[in-house]
Amino acid sequence: FGIASNQHGVGLGQLARAAAESMLIASWSAAFAGNAPAVSIEMCVCLPDSNCDRRKPMPGMLHALLRRHRVPPQRALYIGDLAIDALAAERAGMRFQFAQRFFEPNSAPTDSP
Repeated sequence: FGIASNQHGVGLGQLARAAAESMLIASWSAAFAGNAPAVSIEMCVCLPDSNCDRRKPMPGMLHALLRRHRVPPQRALYIGDLAIDALAAERAGMRFQFAQRFFEPNSAPTDSP
């Protein structure tokens, strides 16, 4: 499992990187009712107007997670809540599903948002 998160507040000095990471881990743990599997975190702290290949909707963070876990993009599913997440997944060659749909009872992953 991996988390890819834009965190420009860190880049602006509004939030410490460790605090941002702690919040991501707390959210991850809460999603699994405290019994979460291990997760890798990729965080982009660049500002929104930067030309960074890691900042979503660019696929850099997703590519890094795929390499780290040695998973081909066609075997991965990215779950997100924003249109930039869907675009990042498309650019990385991954399937995507909006979180609102993924977490509905009896829903199945789809190939498009």
